[in-house]
Amino acid sequence: MDEVHQPDFTYWTKMPQWTAEEAAALLLGFEPRAVRWLDWREEQEYFALCELAQRCFDAGQVEYSGTPAQWLAWARRVDQPIPAELEAEILESDALGALCGGAGAPTSQQRDILRAISELWPDGNLPGRASDRDKEIHGWFKAKSLTLPSERNIRAALALRK
Repeated sequence: MDEVHQPDFTYWTKMPQWTAEEAAALLLGFEPRAVRWLDWREEQEYFALCELAQRCFDAGQVEYSGTPAQWLAWARRVDQPIPAELEAEILESDALGALCGGAGAPTSQQRDILRAISELWPDGNLPGRASDRDKEIHGWFKAKSLTLPSERNIRAALALRK
């Protein structure tokens, strides 16, 4: 993908709302303002996700214009792969607080844990054993000279991903 298609996730996660078309582009890792320059395969992916979003909107399952956190929750519900960088940016914003069961926005350390997860396992496939996962997360924290998170804090951060 060339630079024209690369989205500025930091810019887009600051937006209070995304349209279905913007969300579809971002969830596919495309710059919403550059969709007209997508190649044929990318364009097919984009239009298929727009159609899914439209049908979910028609069924009352999603708002046409929702917050980044609402679109993230929707993408998870429909098993849409999410670019790790986009997910980390959304989770880092305070917008997710309302979707976390009223628990508020993630703590600074939970955001670091989520960032570690997105860097260590960009495909989202975490190790099956919690001890293996925690060991790798602790290694990431040590490499960054950060305070090691507790097992409880790791579980709390993981709960935010669901």
